[in-house]
Amino acid sequence: TRDRQAREAAAADTVRAADSASIMDSVLADVDPEIQPGALPFRYPAALYEKRVEGNVTLHLFLDAAGMPVADSTRVHESSGNAILDSAAIAGSRELRFRAAVREGRRVGMAILFPVMFRHPGGKGLNQDSTARKAP
Repeated sequence: TRDRQAREAAAADTVRAADSASIMDSVLADVDPEIQPGALPFRYPAALYEKRVEGNVTLHLFLDAAGMPVADSTRVHESSGNAILDSAAIAGSRELRFRAAVREGRRVGMAILFPVMFRHPGGKGLNQDSTARKAP
């Protein structure tokens, strides 16, 4: 229905990723992988959006030499505490695109930690959110 589509569109705008992913590889690249510009592919589950359930999921991704996540290697590194949010993060990660890491002039695969934050515009935020901290 139109109502559901409107809610899903609003929910799509409330999923964020951190500005940079954490590099896990023991051999660092000369140029780290960088997420391609554009809309993030994560979808806030409609039922959780309606209930204003929020959470952070940190994914472990292995990016191949073309900058594509290797689906079989993707896993939850740190759970949000909600299996549905965790699953939504994994599902969206399949569509992420990165500029590949470069080492010694060659594109290389690399493992990264990638945070996904599900936030409702009317939600309370989480304790670790900068907007949720009280000023001293």
